[in-house]
Amino acid sequence: MSFVHPLLNPSQNVERVRDVDLGRKTDDFEGRLRQVEAQVEAMADSLGRLKARELEDELKIQREEVRIMAHRIQEVAQQRAGETANPALDDFERKLGKWLSEWQLSMRQRLEERDRLWEQKLKGEVAGLRELIEARFDEMNTISDQRAAVRSERSAEAASMLADCASELEGSKSKKK
Repeated sequence: MSFVHPLLNPSQNVERVRDVDLGRKTDDFEGRLRQVEAQVEAMADSLGRLKARELEDELKIQREEVRIMAHRIQEVAQQRAGETANPALDDFERKLGKWLSEWQLSMRQRLEERDRLWEQKLKGEVAGLRELIEARFDEMNTISDQRAAVRSERSAEAASMLADCASELEGSKSKKK
């Protein structure tokens, strides 16, 4: 294939050859670039999978370390529990627990008894106040009844006086006639 065109002048032919050469080099460069991009993508995928595996492995290692530590902690706790097993201390704790339970029961009983006494005292006070109020009410009713009786007597006396006055007036009128 010839790059020279017969109708073009020599400088145009040189330009054309340069364009064709540049086009080929550009095509080659783009091809290589695509290959490199594909390799980079493949490497990125591989790296991602590798990183994921590394993270999983590291996580497995950490889990195993945590499991081992938890097991050791349990062993140490069991050893210490065995070391501190003291019959005197256990007896003291049992006696203290019993004493606290008895004290709590005694305190509850005292509080209930105190509440009953206060309730009885308050009921007595209320009953006394009720009796006092009823006595005062009865006194007031008695006084009111006495006043009503006095009013009735006075009204009867006044009526009797009026009747006497009226009869005297009538008697004097009849004498004058």
